[in-house]
Amino acid sequence: MNLLVKFICSLINIYLKITVSDKKIKNYIKSLNIKKQNTIIDRKNLIVATAQVKIKIFKSVKDYIKAMNNHIEIASKKNASLICFPEENGLLLLGIIPFIKNLFKESNNEEKKGKSIDVDIKPIVKALTPYLKNTFISIFGELSKEYGMFIMAGSIPLVLENKLYNQNFMFGPSGELLGTQSKAHLVKEEVEFGFSAYDKFKVLDTAIGKIGFPVCMDATYYETFKILKKLGAEIVIIPIANMEEYDYHLALRGIWPRVSEANVYGLKSSLVGTIGQVVFTGKAGIFAPVYLIKSGVIKEAMTFNEEETIVGPVNLDELKRLKSVYFSDTNVELYRKYENELLKPCASRKGCR
Repeated sequence: MNLLVKFICSLINIYLKITVSDKKIKNYIKSLNIKKQNTIIDRKNLIVATAQVKIKIFKSVKDYIKAMNNHIEIASKKNASLICFPEENGLLLLGIIPFIKNLFKESNNEEKKGKSIDVDIKPIVKALTPYLKNTFISIFGELSKEYGMFIMAGSIPLVLENKLYNQNFMFGPSGELLGTQSKAHLVKEEVEFGFSAYDKFKVLDTAIGKIGFPVCMDATYYETFKILKKLGAEIVIIPIANMEEYDYHLALRGIWPRVSEANVYGLKSSLVGTIGQVVFTGKAGIFAPVYLIKSGVIKEAMTFNEEETIVGPVNLDELKRLKSVYFSDTNVELYRKYENELLKPCASRKGCR
């Protein structure tokens, strides 16, 4: 990290300590007069929710909390025990840093002109991750506690042991951080930015069921759901931030086929809208194996580019009567013959999908 970046980050640190604190976040959320729900958890009729969030770089923590609270309030009024937010949800907080927007604008403008600039925003974003993490955890921990809900808050970039990961956060109804999950399958842009792929999947054993929560591109590969099913998952949450124009058939490569292969329920939350020259699309939804619901869709967003909150029921006990495709007709001997080829690293790790 060069001296300019160190200086910028030290100023940011001072600024955030003055303007953003756990106490201020807690007091503001208290002022919202949130009505705590007393939902009885019923495995046969578990109400879950997923947020479709329109991308915006918020200028204040209060505005960000209001936006997140709008989704949670809708879900709570419909007795949801769980709500999930999209990939990169924490990056929307970058706007609380006064000059971060100017840095992004300068970078975009100079790139269009084919010029280089003196300030590289990548190390700055990496250096900011501890501050984003603390604010992010404080906000969603407090919202979880006030509502008495499980919240999968979405992901933020986070440096761990000198590596940059795209990491999800799951909170329990008492406000406790239940666990995290980093992205295991990266897109080309993430590799170029300097992200690292994670090497482990987790399943959380909670009062509302066993939950896995990988990130976006992880759903493109059946291995992800096979592993999570083996670990006992009943619900798999996939937060997405797809940087592409919406295509119905292309969208099918993700969670929809995976839930029927693994016989789990799936929740997809999505980041949508346009920022700068980048378009984000995707339909948030709640999905079931086609053996339970012919379409495989319990409920899905009406749009692919507008703010929505999707709420619907799942019956976890129904999963018990389903036979898993993965563990009923596999051919282990065949796979072993091709094991070396299957596990051979991609010739070019960058951009390998």
